[in-house]
Amino acid sequence: ARIQAWAETCPENFSDMLCLVEAEVAQIDGRELEALGLYGQAAAKAREQGFIQNAAIADELCARFWERYGKSDLADIHLRKAHEGYTQWGAARKVKDLEARYAHLCAVPKPRAGVTAEVLDAGTIIKASQAISSELDGNALPSRIMSIMVENTGAQHGCIVLEEGGNLVVAAAVGCGVSEVKRPEPIALERADNVSMGVVHYVRRTRETLTLEDARADERFAGDLYIKQRQPRSVLCAPIIKQSGFLGVIYLESNLAAGVFTDERLQLVGFLSKQVGISIENARLFAERDSQARALAHEIAERREVEDALRKSEDLLSESEAVGHVGGWSINTNTMELTWTAETYRIHEVDSGFVPTVEAAIAFYDDESRPLIKRAVDRAIGFGEEFNLECEIVTAKGNRRAVHAIGRVASDGQRVYGFFQDISERAVSYT
Repeated sequence: ARIQAWAETCPENFSDMLCLVEAEVAQIDGRELEALGLYGQAAAKAREQGFIQNAAIADELCARFWERYGKSDLADIHLRKAHEGYTQWGAARKVKDLEARYAHLCAVPKPRAGVTAEVLDAGTIIKASQAISSELDGNALPSRIMSIMVENTGAQHGCIVLEEGGNLVVAAAVGCGVSEVKRPEPIALERADNVSMGVVHYVRRTRETLTLEDARADERFAGDLYIKQRQPRSVLCAPIIKQSGFLGVIYLESNLAAGVFTDERLQLVGFLSKQVGISIENARLFAERDSQARALAHEIAERREVEDALRKSEDLLSESEAVGHVGGWSINTNTMELTWTAETYRIHEVDSGFVPTVEAAIAFYDDESRPLIKRAVDRAIGFGEEFNLECEIVTAKGNRRAVHAIGRVASDGQRVYGFFQDISERAVSYT
């Protein structure tokens, strides 16, 4: 937190140190790609501000990072940069320490055939992995992956084969005279004409990267129809594997020469394939969540339509109750909870805050009617008998009213419900 505060206050002096600390934390947390990017940023910022000692430290730590993953060629690049930085800084003991642990630093490095600075440069790896990880569109991701792979490996042609529902499909292909080929629908591997089925199935079975220096001369695939017809020379096929299992393969080939895919390019593909696996799972998760969000939005819209229709229906029912002076009531026979409709409240002349109970409702009936309604309700609850009575109640305001009470029993016996009508006007007309 202190270094971060310093970096915010004076970035020209402390931003490189902050990147270096964050790189170490990311490496410990298992965020390898993020750590790699931060090591590069730390070294670049340190050199930009003239802190050659900090740049040397960043390169040394980055070299140790590559050593842990068995990438000695990439580690050597950063070790030599660290060695050069410590030498310029005048840290003689540190230079001797590096030379004692890495004797080859004393020798002049000889370039290996087929190895280019672009392939081994960590910046290229970071740029490619970031380009892959930034794509969340599941439809565009396969083509994006293959464009980056072909661009950075020297392949002439490549395709990505993904497992969908237990079947292998070619999701995208790049090359063969066309800069990019996007397929609106994946093509089954058996129907594809731009990839060796034998090579893909081999990698799917072994879950290991396969490199063919000259596919035409490899006896393992002598019977492969694609290799017979297309005669590819250099072939590289790497599995895409995540914790969820096998996701697919990256297939690359070149007809320029045999042995195009060197160890360094193999390492590059291996490293990027991990990011590919993460990106594919992220894209699928994003698509799944997007689909769920759309479904939820549709469900909410439908629910609102139902609620609006129900509200209109309730308003109409309320108006109908008021016109006909008919209310409703319901008793839960398990809890004995009583509910009234708005018109029932109006007939009893109680406000909306009144909480009706079975006992309180029966108490509204006059002395003559009370035993009749109590017996009717008890038998409806206890024996499932329905009732139809005309009685009198005394409202909360002391007004006497003639009422028609009808009781029904639900088919499951869990509820007794009915209607409650004010028939005072009718009773008066009869007298």
